[in-house]
Amino acid sequence: MPFKRSPMRYAHIMGYTSVVYQENGENIISVGYDGDIRIWNGIGDDDPPTVCVGEHVWAVEQYADRVLIATDLNTVQAYKYPSLDKDGIEFRFTAYVTCLAKNKRFIVAGSEDATIKVLSLDDGEQFELENLGGPVLSIDVSKRDLLAASIGDGKIYVWDIKTKELKKTIEGLPKVKSFEAVMHFSSPSFEPKTGSLLAYPSEKEVVVLNTSSWEVVKKYVHPKLSTTLTVCRYSPMGDYIAAGSVTGTICVWDCETSKPVEGENPFDANPITKLVWNPKNNGELAISDGNGQVGTVTDIFIESGEDDVDGEDIVLMAEKEAENEDDDAFDDLFNARKDMIEQYFLGNFLINKFPFSDLKPDEKETNNKNSHNGKSNKRSKGDEMASDNEESDDALNENCFELEKLKSQIMGPTQKSDGPMSDGEYDDDDDRATMHSERVVVPKSFPQQLPFQPGSTPHSLEHCYLVYNHVGIVRRHATDKENSIEVEFHDSQQHHGIHLNNFLNHTMAGLSETVLAMACPNEDGNPSKIVCINQAAFGKREWTYTMPRCEEIIAVTASDKIVVVATDNRLLRVYTARGTQREVISVTGPIVALAAYGDHFLVAYHNSPANEDQHISLMVVTCVNFKLRCREVRVPLSAGSEMRWIGYTDRGSPVVYDSAGVLNIYHATFNLWFPIYNADNLPSKNASDSLFIIKVSESTQDVQLVLCRGAKYPLTTPKPVPINVKFVLPMCDLESEKECLEDELVRSLYLKVDEADKLMKETAVKLFALACKNECEQRAKELVETIASSQLIPLVIKYASKIRRYHLAESLAPLLPTFQEQEMQEEKLEQESVRENAAIVNELQHINLEAITKKDNTPKIKPLPVGTKKPTNPFRKSTAAGNEGGISSPASSSGHNGANSSSNPLEHLTGKAIGFSVTRTSSPSLGSRLTSSSDGGQDENRPQNSGSSTPGGGGMKFLPWFELHREELQRQHPEAAEAELIKIGMREFKAQQPKGQPSTSTTESGTTPKRKLEENDQPETGVSKLAKFGFVKNG
Repeated sequence: MPFKRSPMRYAHIMGYTSVVYQENGENIISVGYDGDIRIWNGIGDDDPPTVCVGEHVWAVEQYADRVLIATDLNTVQAYKYPSLDKDGIEFRFTAYVTCLAKNKRFIVAGSEDATIKVLSLDDGEQFELENLGGPVLSIDVSKRDLLAASIGDGKIYVWDIKTKELKKTIEGLPKVKSFEAVMHFSSPSFEPKTGSLLAYPSEKEVVVLNTSSWEVVKKYVHPKLSTTLTVCRYSPMGDYIAAGSVTGTICVWDCETSKPVEGENPFDANPITKLVWNPKNNGELAISDGNGQVGTVTDIFIESGEDDVDGEDIVLMAEKEAENEDDDAFDDLFNARKDMIEQYFLGNFLINKFPFSDLKPDEKETNNKNSHNGKSNKRSKGDEMASDNEESDDALNENCFELEKLKSQIMGPTQKSDGPMSDGEYDDDDDRATMHSERVVVPKSFPQQLPFQPGSTPHSLEHCYLVYNHVGIVRRHATDKENSIEVEFHDSQQHHGIHLNNFLNHTMAGLSETVLAMACPNEDGNPSKIVCINQAAFGKREWTYTMPRCEEIIAVTASDKIVVVATDNRLLRVYTARGTQREVISVTGPIVALAAYGDHFLVAYHNSPANEDQHISLMVVTCVNFKLRCREVRVPLSAGSEMRWIGYTDRGSPVVYDSAGVLNIYHATFNLWFPIYNADNLPSKNASDSLFIIKVSESTQDVQLVLCRGAKYPLTTPKPVPINVKFVLPMCDLESEKECLEDELVRSLYLKVDEADKLMKETAVKLFALACKNECEQRAKELVETIASSQLIPLVIKYASKIRRYHLAESLAPLLPTFQEQEMQEEKLEQESVRENAAIVNELQHINLEAITKKDNTPKIKPLPVGTKKPTNPFRKSTAAGNEGGISSPASSSGHNGANSSSNPLEHLTGKAIGFSVTRTSSPSLGSRLTSSSDGGQDENRPQNSGSSTPGGGGMKFLPWFELHREELQRQHPEAAEAELIKIGMREFKAQQPKGQPSTSTTESGTTPKRKLEENDQPETGVSKLAKFGFVKNG
């Protein structure tokens, strides 16, 4: 009986059309030049579901719950089937994809750009076959992992996918320069059972080769065929092979007899573009032509009484035959139960009929054993571990069997109760309970998130990002021709690009404005290394460290001041930016990621095993000189999500982004996390798109990111274009004015924005005015009480009085002193905490100050530094405290300068070196001593100025005063600690300062202003006037 052809149905517009069966053979899927995908429930479906997925669609492949579609976007987009929701991108090319193929281990795609890409389903590894000499027209993959591709240069190439070796090249086929103009696809097809044969159409025949010897096995020729063949395909079981011609003719041969199967002629003469068999192997195949039409061919199999049993699926029959052993095992299980029940009743009958006393000893043992098996059907652990001889005896005994052992072999491990039962407890229910067994429940395991580098893409790709952040981009190129690292800075005026040969095979990198840090794992016996290059340095710019043999670097980060690496031994190794090795820190869990900013760095690690959620904690570490301080916080990941990015804002706040698209920022003062953005807020984002975070700016409240279409990571070529999106706090009803103002208020209070205090006052006043406008005075007062700012009270009182809300203004007035007192207490507490934290630093400063101000009595002859010696004028009025109102003589001037220079020759350097300005009053000069001695001798002729010298040292600063009076304070307060001693000294220093004079004033410069004579002041006598011109000989 000849096969039947259905009339070709319109499916798509005129152009290349492709068709494929659903994996179970229930539906037909077609794609065409109009960019639509249609799912046909049989060729007679009048209303197939249609979805537009692009401008043009060239190929389609369906498996499991996914469907791969090649569109004009030069990608192979994956969709969920049958919902057609995007599920990622499998391949990217520089031209559109022309064909797809798949077996159990690999997915293969061919493109117009003369390249083929192969993706492994086992490990996700991808490799490329390029420079093929023409567009890829058709491909097929065998069961033996052989790949055959028809290329536009008139050849068919066959590769071994595992070894990437070219096995065979077949020539003599039609050539074509563009896929859109192709007429002869010359599609190869492997024999599906074993993959030992390869068939391809050549002119009017189908040639079959042996894939081992590559010899021609046979050629299929149809006597009625008058045109050339373009496509061919084996049936699912390899029993038949079908081919299509350029005029729409379908030819089918029986592979065993090589006889053609008769069939109907085509209705129209359009070239066949695709031919596929139904996976059910029911003698049906689907075809598509170049005119946008699809059709089917049915009833191909030759009738046979045994072969065709009511149209039953032959593939399913074969699967059932393969499962006969399991069915027989289950039959044995039920037969065993039946036999056991029979033995139970037989055992009871024998016990009642023939007592043990009538039996021989050997028969007693056998009967006792049988009755035990019949009643309890249980074996203890000691029986299970018996010797082989005992097991062989049980096997010979037809009445002894192990039901639990049989069930465990078929249904998996079981649990059974071992409690003894008396003979009186055995009845039908007890026997049924004895047969009952429970399946062992194995707890489900959840894998923990593996370590990752923020801002990087998988290093398994040939071209990947090692880091992409706000400073620049570090790319790695690992191909057969090149293995290099390329560094590109966003600010090209400050830094130049870098291109390095990747000899050590670096797979991790950290980039800051001054440091490029790269790390490599252990490979081929080479230890793991960290290599750093300083961008702003002179001399040797590169430094490196080698990890011990037992350690491997899994994460690295760099800032302007530190470099931190994490190893698989759960260790953190800290280095300075210039290469000094610092601390080695242990972490209490598997490390996930690192980030650094200035003197701070973050360490994300697992604090407990994962379940549905990842349990990750964060170490916030601060480096103060050679001292580290750490705070641990929990990371707020969304339910069922993983960490995707971690870093700092431009103001130094930690930020975390998870796979659910939620961006959280950490406020260290309040020890709280705040969500600041959600990926769903991006209008242009689709379900399969993801965000790649580059930078988070807290001052401008925006996020710089890359929108990855249908993928998790951006492409290296072409270079992605970042976009900026504003923070979106998850506030309710942001459409109204009140909620928008509340959003601004929260931002000003908790985010480090520019002019936060001014913004807070403006927003609070607007909210206050809105509440008054809406007749909500209680809400307005509550707002002021909640903010609790003394600077806000006058503003709201003034506004309330202006709108004649006098009662509200009067109720707000008493809040001002309360808020002021609260703020003063907070300031005091803050000052105390700062002083306590600075106690260690003050102690270090005290030691440095003692070393610097220590006097040396030996005379030193040393010239002054250039520019420090000024020309002296003997007739200029002296500004020294001891020469007020007088004219200094040359001797006194030189003595004054000499004393200053000899007392501390490094004073011009040491004061700035330690950050303190040491006043000259602490080491009086010779001129001041002379003047003070003359003053002491002429008290009766000189008026006493109480403001010129004070017990507190006059203009002396607190730190020098404190160092001079430290011992006295310690004697007065022996039990006081260092911090408390500083507080006591501060109080006494302030008490000794004169009123109206600031504690930080100095008396180094400035002329004493004139003052009026008071009544008790004595007039200046002639002796005192002449004393000013006195001369004292030195030495």
